[in-house]
Amino acid sequence: MKKENYGKGMQFGEWILVSYINGGGNGAVWKAKKGDDFRAIKLLKTLNKKTLARFNDEIKTIVENKDIQGILPIYDYFISPNLEDTSWYVMPIASSIKLKTDAMSHEEKVDLIIKIGKIIVELHQKEIVHRDIKPGNLLFYNDEYYLADFGLVDYPNKDDITRKDESVGPRWTMAPEMKRSPKDADGKKADVYSLAKTLWIFLTGEEFGFDGQYSSESKNSLNAYHSTLFSDPLDQLLYKSTSHDPNERPSMEQFIELLREWQEQNRDYVKRNPYEWKMVQKKLFPTNIPSRVVWETKEDIIQILNIVGNINSLNHMFLADGGGMDLSGASLAPEEDCIVLAIGYKIIIKPIRLLFESIGRDSEWNYFRLEYDSVSPLFHNYSKGRERLLIVDGNYKENEGDFQLEFDYTRYTDGGAMVIFMKTSTYNKISSTYDGRHNKMTTDEFKLYIEKMASKKTT
Repeated sequence: MKKENYGKGMQFGEWILVSYINGGGNGAVWKAKKGDDFRAIKLLKTLNKKTLARFNDEIKTIVENKDIQGILPIYDYFISPNLEDTSWYVMPIASSIKLKTDAMSHEEKVDLIIKIGKIIVELHQKEIVHRDIKPGNLLFYNDEYYLADFGLVDYPNKDDITRKDESVGPRWTMAPEMKRSPKDADGKKADVYSLAKTLWIFLTGEEFGFDGQYSSESKNSLNAYHSTLFSDPLDQLLYKSTSHDPNERPSMEQFIELLREWQEQNRDYVKRNPYEWKMVQKKLFPTNIPSRVVWETKEDIIQILNIVGNINSLNHMFLADGGGMDLSGASLAPEEDCIVLAIGYKIIIKPIRLLFESIGRDSEWNYFRLEYDSVSPLFHNYSKGRERLLIVDGNYKENEGDFQLEFDYTRYTDGGAMVIFMKTSTYNKISSTYDGRHNKMTTDEFKLYIEKMASKKTT
């Protein structure tokens, strides 16, 4: 009997079909009633020995693990002894989780995955693997999240009906080994792979997943969708969890723990900031941190400053004549050899070089030093080494009182140096460091000064 043969008013046991809800490859789900009681009934629609055996396994798994919070209970069921009658089971009417995730924050989506992961951990502890984890099999009922559809479940002493060359699992979240040889695959590590792909789908809002292993350098990176997301720990977790080698993936317990660590860091800026500062340095220098690096072309300088400025509230830039602002980015200026820095307002400088200085093991003391040259004033309204001007259609114009941020720029006519530290660094917390002292010292003198400060902090 096929789905199209089911219809409103048909009866299975004491349950009468009311309306069609949805269906998958081998099952159809209907709203059904027994008196005044309305439930969902899943009907096996493709009848053969394999589908009947899997349907039986699904019911067995759900009934025997009803004590696990997060598995929808079965209220009633019928297993046909032949291929003529329809097998079915009755469960609560739950809603698609997509109705919830569309309005969720990133934090809430991660929390959801943790809850689903905890359900899977309990199954894994019983040597049960799901093998069909995807967004469509996650449901919401009575203010709780549930893992559904155990049609591909595997457990000890289960009769193996899977062919060696038969792929098992959903297209976009299926681990590669489940496509090649599911009979020989580690189902637990395959579940980790599928849950990681599901996490990516939730965080990006995409309908489908991506092929292969996750990479933070690809168009599928989380930051390509959400530039301000604190993504580094998630990038690493997704990279490991979608490895082609199952042995390189974490266990489900480790997967959950790493997500919890991300939550803790994401909620606590003081913990997150040093992590992000360290990750920026790792991105710039993947193998080891050099003592000093110098960039001299304006294109290279802009690229590095944008990496530093791209992460919200990562850094604090100390200005040459005192005070400081957070750097959020850099770009080319209309003027040859000059660049624009976005620091809450826009300034124009003529860079000489950008340096990265490593102080030692504690990356909080590592900093960037931006040295810039003097330029001749263009107009008459400059003072104290600065002039206010407008950039309109790529051309400089004298600012005669128009301070709209879209056009308003401050051009530094005097040369000097700025330094960039981690936002929560010890240096940033000392109020006296805002006096521009770095600009009164040479490059080497200031580095020696910071090295002495760092050594006092660590002793």
